[in-house]
Amino acid sequence: MRPLLGLLLAAALLLSGCGGGDGTAGEPTSAATSAPSPTAPSSSTEAPPEGGTDAGATLLALISQSNVGGEVSTRAVPLDSADAVAEFSAQFEGSQMSESLQQALSVATVPDGQQLMGAVIAVGCTTPGNATVTRADDGSIVVTAQGGGKSTQECLVPVTTVALVAVPQADA
Repeated sequence: MRPLLGLLLAAALLLSGCGGGDGTAGEPTSAATSAPSPTAPSSSTEAPPEGGTDAGATLLALISQSNVGGEVSTRAVPLDSADAVAEFSAQFEGSQMSESLQQALSVATVPDGQQLMGAVIAVGCTTPGNATVTRADDGSIVVTAQGGGKSTQECLVPVTTVALVAVPQADA
């Protein structure tokens, strides 16, 4: 009986492990050219390709971590103090994302007259390859995941991607 229960639990976890890039179940709304290994945690902090940003905004980094939770909200929030970074990081499970954020922030160069902001842009089976930064009608900064096609790998755990951006202070 116990082996059967374990098998059923494993099957349920596999079926529920993928969320969409918009926080809903199903296919992710953003994708990447490569997906994380299904057996090992994924961690990447890479400088994204140039382009895809609104005038004056700079996409500094995309940070992806497996199985850390978080909720997609493309509206960027200021990360201008240790308290703001701690509050933003509190949504993630474990310390992996917080450590990756601290590492990325320690090497990020924010140009004079700009403010550092961050947003969770995807939670799903794949990671976006890039992001766009725009202004919404209400003036808020919106960071949207951009990427390749569907992943061909089986999704065992969702991957959370955070975008770090520098935005002119008058616009933030």
